[in-house]
Amino acid sequence: MKEDTIGEIGKNRVAFYSAAWRGAGWFVFQLASAIADAGTPITLIAPHAEPAERDVQETDLLKRVILPRGAGGKGNFLHRARRSGWRIFLSFAAIVKARSRHSIYLVTFPDWLHIGFIQLLLIRVLGARLVYIVHDAKPHAWFFPNRLRWLELAMLKGSFHLPSHLVTLTHAAKLQIVKEFGVDEHRISVIPHGAFETPKLAGLSGEKKLLLFGMLRRNKGILETINAMSLLPTDCAAQLTIAGAIHAEDPDYWTECSAAITRNGGRIRTEIAFIPEERLQQLLSECDAVLLPYSQFNSQSGVAVLAGLAGRSLIATDVGGIGELMADGVSMTRIAQPITSETISAAVVAYCKRDVADRRADAGNTRELLKVMLSWTKIGQTYSALLQEIR
Repeated sequence: MKEDTIGEIGKNRVAFYSAAWRGAGWFVFQLASAIADAGTPITLIAPHAEPAERDVQETDLLKRVILPRGAGGKGNFLHRARRSGWRIFLSFAAIVKARSRHSIYLVTFPDWLHIGFIQLLLIRVLGARLVYIVHDAKPHAWFFPNRLRWLELAMLKGSFHLPSHLVTLTHAAKLQIVKEFGVDEHRISVIPHGAFETPKLAGLSGEKKLLLFGMLRRNKGILETINAMSLLPTDCAAQLTIAGAIHAEDPDYWTECSAAITRNGGRIRTEIAFIPEERLQQLLSECDAVLLPYSQFNSQSGVAVLAGLAGRSLIATDVGGIGELMADGVSMTRIAQPITSETISAAVVAYCKRDVADRRADAGNTRELLKVMLSWTKIGQTYSALLQEIR
């Protein structure tokens, strides 16, 4: 099926819509396959995956409608506006067209909040049932200026009240939606993020190389981590790589971080761009541990799961889904809260002092535990049962 075309809607009961196509989009493609494997017919309405190997394969139970991608931040303003406008128009067209043969919509990672809210409203106006998978109860950065924050909050609340049912990835996110947005807890199910298939890498080298990976947002403690590296004692020879894309809604944060690296960067190297999957595997193979000094975080961390499955150690705070993984037995070196450069430095020192054989054993145990806990087969069956119930 050609990109930039709406395509033919298959005779399926569930339409699964998402605007995501890389990074977070991997969740979408894996979940669509898992639901179909569980026996529920589904049509996936989304752009092509990047890398292409992450995309789904059509079967009798899994059909595909291809949406165009946005500009991905490339080109001038006019080019980005044209690509985004065309993508949004075709998304609305596909949602409307799907209604003639689908009575249930499953939605996650829709468009920007002000567009995604209208898409959710449209689905309900069309008379369909709607299940909305919420990854974060609140955005990591607001889109509108402060004077319009009330409007953005109203749309966010509406996005949680419009659906027939919500799914969160963690109990922490469910509790936040119930407390802050007044949604009935019985209308929210908790289904975890699945474990992506990840090749097992060589064992930890013992060289104390650390990786901080992902979208470079304020709640990930990047600035505090940069400053923490200058606090390490001379006998803790840890090195840090920071890799990921600048958060488009908050580019000033990376400006602050970059200035701090200039002052404290003897132990730090950076790779600031979207990291393709092949390069990510190389970065994981080169490190011993992945840092997750997160705060104000109630969702599941795809980075934590990916790193754990790759057999890397985890140095993390016990927030959101990361804390729930700890409670379920996943071994991590805990960063004390509140997050400061000192608490991060102390956690890195504690990790470096551990015997390398113990670190390797824990990393291997974490990989096996995550494979069982976060099986896509089990997750697909859970979603399939939920979609049957709301019919």
